[in-house]
Amino acid sequence: MTVLMRSYRWRGRLKASPLLRNPDGTLDYFYDVPCKVVHIAGGAAELEQVAAAQLHQHFDKHGSPVMMGGDRDNSSKGIIGVCTGDKGSYVLVLDPHYYGCELGETELQKRGWVAWKKVSSLDQTSFYNLCMPQTAKEGTKTAK
Repeated sequence: MTVLMRSYRWRGRLKASPLLRNPDGTLDYFYDVPCKVVHIAGGAAELEQVAAAQLHQHFDKHGSPVMMGGDRDNSSKGIIGVCTGDKGSYVLVLDPHYYGCELGETELQKRGWVAWKKVSSLDQTSFYNLCMPQTAKEGTKTAK
């Protein structure tokens, strides 16, 4: 672990998860926040089903942002919302690559740092990994 901690190479969610794992399999070694990792092998088509089920369930139960990345679509995304309707599912993407001064909501949206993305617009040939922190919403309990 010491060698990896001094490395300047990028570590993705799945590469980092063994480093954070407790013996019970949760990913809460450093911050005491267990995480559920969901692997989506079939690209956006399978993600459409997950968006309609697991993401809605996650936001209803936990309310915490979801980290998302893939292989061909290797741009990390912070997912902070999901919406499903007659025209499909959409995810509210917060780009985690922004750095700089604090911007207001309107400016973040105008510059594309926060945007609703249709799930079917994501790369159909990429797998995706979702890291879902299992935090408790205020007034609820999360089983460990």
